[in-house]
Amino acid sequence: MIATGVFAQKADVKNDQIIFEGKAIAQIEKDGCGALSSSCNFYISSLSGEPLITVVALEMTDPQQVNSGNPEGKVRFLRFSFTGFDDVAEIRNPAMLNTRAKDVVQSIVKARLIQEDVLDKTAVENFIRANGTRFTDRQKSIRSIIIEDRR
Repeated sequence: MIATGVFAQKADVKNDQIIFEGKAIAQIEKDGCGALSSSCNFYISSLSGEPLITVVALEMTDPQQVNSGNPEGKVRFLRFSFTGFDDVAEIRNPAMLNTRAKDVVQSIVKARLIQEDVLDKTAVENFIRANGTRFTDRQKSIRSIIIEDRR
């Protein structure tokens, strides 16, 4: 009997570059993202400097998420927008405190959004279709409920 292991493909960030399987695939720049920063943005560009993806870390309050571990009902998520695409995608932010570049990079690599220094059109379309804007949609829904309750 031969045992085989499956190893997850890991991505890393070194010297403002996204490294996947030992090779630089894109550049990443962050703005904000400090411990006390109210905003956090990541700008991903090709190795030649062409803009590809902007990722914004956002937070919302959802009354349905209130529990003993989250008394304020805070929900953190990442919004991905892509150069050349009108639609965006949102995913839950795995970071509890500071959003880390590595969290963003892992999502990009796992979905194979960048291939040969450009966005992979099919991968981006699939990512948008699979993730949609569920957090923004929920936030709009909460706001309309609050407005209706005031009347």
